Amino acid sequence: MSFWHASGRLRGARASRRAAATAAVGILALTGALATSAGATPPARSAQAAPAASDPIGRWQFDENAGTVAADSAGTHNAALVGGAGWAGGIQGASAMATTGSGQYADTGATVLDPTASFTVNTWVKLNAISGYQTVVSVDGTQVSSFFLGLRDDTKRFAFVRLPGDAGTGAPAFPSGTADPVAGQWYQLTGVYDSSAKTLSLYVDGLLQQTTVAPTTWATSGHLVIGRGKYGGGPVDWVNGAIDDTRVYQTALPATAIEQLATNGSWRLDEGTGTTAADDSLSHNDATVTSGAGWTGGIVGDHALAFDGASGAATTAGPVLNTTQGFSVAAWVRLNTLTGTQTALSQDGSSISGFVLSKRADGKWAFTRRSADSASAAEASAGSTAAATSGQWTHLVGVYDAAGQTITLYVNGVKQSTTAFTTPWKADGAFAIGRARRDGAPADFWNGAIDDVRVYNRALSSSEIKELYTIPEPSTVFLFAIAMFGLLANRWRRRA
Repeated sequence: MSFWHASGRLRGARASRRAAATAAVGILALTGALATSAGATPPARSAQAAPAASDPIGRWQFDENAGTVAADSAGTHNAALVGGAGWAGGIQGASAMATTGSGQYADTGATVLDPTASFTVNTWVKLNAISGYQTVVSVDGTQVSSFFLGLRDDTKRFAFVRLPGDAGTGAPAFPSGTADPVAGQWYQLTGVYDSSAKTLSLYVDGLLQQTTVAPTTWATSGHLVIGRGKYGGGPVDWVNGAIDDTRVYQTALPATAIEQLATNGSWRLDEGTGTTAADDSLSHNDATVTSGAGWTGGIVGDHALAFDGASGAATTAGPVLNTTQGFSVAAWVRLNTLTGTQTALSQDGSSISGFVLSKRADGKWAFTRRSADSASAAEASAGSTAAATSGQWTHLVGVYDAAGQTITLYVNGVKQSTTAFTTPWKADGAFAIGRARRDGAPADFWNGAIDDVRVYNRALSSSEIKELYTIPEPSTVFLFAIAMFGLLANRWRRRA
């Protein structure tokens, strides 16, 4: 199986690419043509835009954290919080809508989308219990919902269900989740109806679960509601938990766009100039490059950020991750020196970082968290089996599994170690590339280069991490080196 890279590059043919890249590295070493070692700037290339999802026609971010209205940031259908629905900590932004499973929901006051045409519904949900039918998003008919996106009680799994008419008949085949969800953990659910293909598809955390044939569609003028369904002419299936960042699209989004929705941050670091590192995920958390950091040749694309080990970093304006929930962070890194502790990725708390992906002082790679926002708090660290090497590109991934209460480190796609971590806390500060935070101040600066940084609001699987670890298409620097080698080889043959 191959995945699409969030910037639109196909993740596949890993072995052949690595072989090509290895050969190119050897050529570079033989010819001395590496642009960065010669002080030259790699040739410029046109930017490759990430595959952007179509704009939503409705989006309720639930970031108000007070009051009884959730604003529609994409349209004009603000949602009224009904039945005492309240607020809780969110997975995206400041807050989420909280419901207790007994009559609380959000009513947008309109149908918002046409359920007879292609559409996509995307939302985050955290359930307090895996029991009962719980519908996260639906559109009311007279008797039943036009569709139900949520948890089924009979299977105890997520599903995307449509009935063939506005009546309480049995559901035909529908796409269901392939794994059992866990209470207290955030999941991103996406339901897609494709009117051309006449199919229903369910995605969980950006991954396709199943696709089935869709039943006959029917029109309705009922309201789009968040937190319940409708059956037998009345409201049912109340959600017991929290719901965040609900989006609806009047189109069947492709798998690439849905994967992008599940990527919380993506800094390709290919700008090559300036002081802004763009986040090409839909979160748009651009990072500001500080003094002490600049541009150099990269491993993914032509450019990467270079850090001086003293003051250089790139930081976002605010948090990118909810560090109390499961998450994964990944980056390509290269060290200039093995001296001291050096941090590639982190997110600030008040006193210390909520996590660090780093090279430890003992010379090994590590993914580390502390039990509280204090340098004296107990530390959990998943370390590498072998020591780090300077001057060599290495792919690092740190994973926090909230359900399993563990942290895990991967190096070059290979799992290194897993350590128990049972006391997560919320780091509300900036996401940082190239430094950590200690005693309330920046610390442990990176001395080297960092490329292709990615952040996910979930624990990636081992297979996904192996897919992330791939040498991409050779950059123009490599192609230039190969061309130079060919010219030199021709000259050597002529002289012989």
